[in-house]
Amino acid sequence: MTKGGEQDLSQASARERILHSAVELFVHNGIRAVGIDAVIEHSGVTRSALYREFPSKDGLVAELLRRRDLEWREWFDAEICRRADEPVARLLAVFDVLKAWFAEPGFRGSPFINVRVEFVDEEHPAVEASADHVRRVRRYLEALTTAAGASDPATLAAQIQQLMKGAIVMAQEHEPRAAELARSSARVLLADAGLVCD
Repeated sequence: MTKGGEQDLSQASARERILHSAVELFVHNGIRAVGIDAVIEHSGVTRSALYREFPSKDGLVAELLRRRDLEWREWFDAEICRRADEPVARLLAVFDVLKAWFAEPGFRGSPFINVRVEFVDEEHPAVEASADHVRRVRRYLEALTTAAGASDPATLAAQIQQLMKGAIVMAQEHEPRAAELARSSARVLLADAGLVCD
């Protein structure tokens, strides 16, 4: 997900520097592999400043994922709307947007999928934040399938989301055609649902 290049954090608050460092470290190394000391060193804040903003690592991870969720969904919607006007075309544009995301040099998969691999405790704040993200994306897709005129928009949205998640995992495993394969499968789903494809 393009974020507009490197951020200048020289004037950023301690909270922003901590969150920026956490993203950098957790995305590249995994959440469980990165300790609080690494976040402190990378961000340049004191230990007391970090714990003033985030009383625990779990709280930091949950806040990071909540923020990432909002940023990602806003970006995702804007990119889909930029590529297509009609609801059915937007459902296919989902995979065009994913393809562009996968091609970015910093692509490391979805932090929301990766969290589910790292943590098994369903009550862990990171797992709860991941589940919230999945629900919000599902609602977004269901709004698209409803607007497209699907007779069972909830099921079609779940199928599209399943293709999305599979494509993200395949792209993380360096499958260069992940988005195109998922888009092709989505066309079949849309045809089976009686929707007009481009």
